[in-house]
Amino acid sequence: MVYLAMLLHSAISAGTFLIAKRALFVMGPFQLALLRFGLAALCFGAILAILRVRIARKDLPAMALLGLIGVPLNQGLFLT
Repeated sequence: MVYLAMLLHSAISAGTFLIAKRALFVMGPFQLALLRFGLAALCFGAILAILRVRIARKDLPAMALLGLIGVPLNQGLFLT
């Protein structure tokens, strides 16, 4: 099972670059980053809801700051 997860991760990681470069012909880098971040947030929220995970209120500001700084910086550098 671990090897299957590693294979899946490698396939997704390799495909991300190819799909992102093709998507840049259709939209700008920051639009694409926003789309990727939005989809990831929806998936993450769904997983948290299904697993009934609670995030401590004191951790929310730090998570928001990391999301606002880390995602645009990471994706902006990746897509430009």
